[in-house]
Amino acid sequence: MNPEYPYGRAQWYKQSDHGLYGGQRIRFGNNVSERTKIKTRRDWRPNIHRKRLFSAALQKSVRVRVSTRVLRTIDKVGGLDEYLLGDKTQRIKELGIRGWQLRCKLMSKPVVQKRLNEQRRALGLPEVDYVALYREILQIPLGLQAAAPQASEKDAEFEVEEVVAEESSELDATTTEDADGANAVRDAIPQATLVNHIDREAELESREDAAKR
Repeated sequence: MNPEYPYGRAQWYKQSDHGLYGGQRIRFGNNVSERTKIKTRRDWRPNIHRKRLFSAALQKSVRVRVSTRVLRTIDKVGGLDEYLLGDKTQRIKELGIRGWQLRCKLMSKPVVQKRLNEQRRALGLPEVDYVALYREILQIPLGLQAAAPQASEKDAEFEVEEVVAEESSELDATTTEDADGANAVRDAIPQATLVNHIDREAELESREDAAKR
């Protein structure tokens, strides 16, 4: 079992969770005719290939779906292991679920742990027992392993739900007031009609008395 990926699953172009896409996803636009200037909708998909890439730490080839952009980056940094072990935030975001799983496999190898500790000694930092650290991370509940940006997005969703609930309650109150006013007007109409009918009868009776006299 691996620690949970801090940036979660992809919200758009979900197939990027199953390979090394480098943050690429489908894009949309138009084809524009040169003569008539008519626009036709189209899309651009990442250039994805299935490749077998050799990992020095795992001592075997790994078959993975990878974009041509990531292939160029792997060649530039010096191999698959160098790409997966990049420590910059943007590199972690580009890995996705599949890249994160491969990175955890590399981090569990003693060769990689020894290399990382050598880098820490060169910087004057204490060594880390990555095996114990890995076990501690696995003991943390999955809900607490999520990154802070995801928590803030959830809070924002809750705030939106509260605002919608307040607006709906205000709308219900307004609707209730309108209904009460309509009922009052509806109740008042028969009373006014009855008064007019009584006045009309009294006027007719007075005319008949005047005619008799």
